[in-house]
Amino acid sequence: MRVVAAGTSLRVLKAAPPKYPKRDLRNQISGSVVLKLVVGEDGHVLEASTVYATNKRFERAALKAAGAWRFDPLLVDGAPARGEIYMPVSFSTVMRRMPLPDLFEHIGVNLNAEAGAMVAEQGGQLITPDVAATL
Repeated sequence: MRVVAAGTSLRVLKAAPPKYPKRDLRNQISGSVVLKLVVGEDGHVLEASTVYATNKRFERAALKAAGAWRFDPLLVDGAPARGEIYMPVSFSTVMRRMPLPDLFEHIGVNLNAEAGAMVAEQGGQLITPDVAATL
């Protein structure tokens, strides 16, 4: 597998936050979800699955929201390509980001709250500079 530096990434164009589950909001429960998204050449989310979630309500809310998210397409050698991105989603009743779990054993990369890791479908692994610095 070859690691490639990217001048562009799956930049978020539209990502409305998930609706906070009422029960968790009322009880001031915080948590996090990490989603694996398959993004098409047109920037639409084709598939969304959960890699990690602190509870099922947060998972359902994040998956529902992800279906409407839009990205600039991933560019591989200048051409739009289908790709995968791991996206952290925090649910917090205070204005701070929740710490992310150590997912190295599950997905092979570390995540931080600023960036996800992207895997290009066309040969090799593509990682954003922010994530590469944490590896």
